[in-house]
Amino acid sequence: MNLSDYAPQIAQAAQLVNELDGKILQVRHQMHEQEGQAEAAVAFENDLKNENQRKARRFLLLQTNQEYQSFQQKLMQLTIAKANAMAELEKLRNGFSAAKLQARQQMVQQLAVLGCCDREVLGF
Repeated sequence: MNLSDYAPQIAQAAQLVNELDGKILQVRHQMHEQEGQAEAAVAFENDLKNENQRKARRFLLLQTNQEYQSFQQKLMQLTIAKANAMAELEKLRNGFSAAKLQARQQMVQQLAVLGCCDREVLGF
């Protein structure tokens, strides 16, 4: 891959990570709404006598809420997708750094063959 090919690919990979971040925030917001609804439902149940009973009831409400469960599943999928996208982004960045070093080394070797400069002057 040429050095000029890396910039658009790195930008595209970074954009994917940002899009996944946005989707994760949306899903978390939806989950917080469901949690708030469960809290409200538990708050008005008079037969719950203490905090442990309220926590258990809230947990049961969320575990039986299909929408909340689908949000949890989606959050896990998005988190995995983001981790993979981050790995790809880092791979591209590392590849770019390695390609830059190789290009620089080739330039130094070409200049040394031509006898233009000392390697120390060029930083090698």
